[in-house]
Amino acid sequence: MFPGSEHHTIAGRYNNSHRWYYLKEQTPSEITLIKQFDSRTDGCARVCLHSAFHDTRYPPDAPQRQSIEVQAVVFDEE
Repeated sequence: MFPGSEHHTIAGRYNNSHRWYYLKEQTPSEITLIKQFDSRTDGCARVCLHSAFHDTRYPPDAPQRQSIEVQAVVFDEE
């Protein structure tokens, strides 16, 4: 966060058209890219809900997952 920056939180509600994906046993060589925001207003999803949970199938001393967040601005001619 930077001084003067503004951040928002969204909350999801059930919608039958939502699609959920579960990445079972994702390895460090497998990358997931999530489009978090889109300024287009043509009916395309503008935000992406994402979450995590504690998976009780793994022992408490199992290695923790690692992740990074990279923010980028992409411009398209459309």
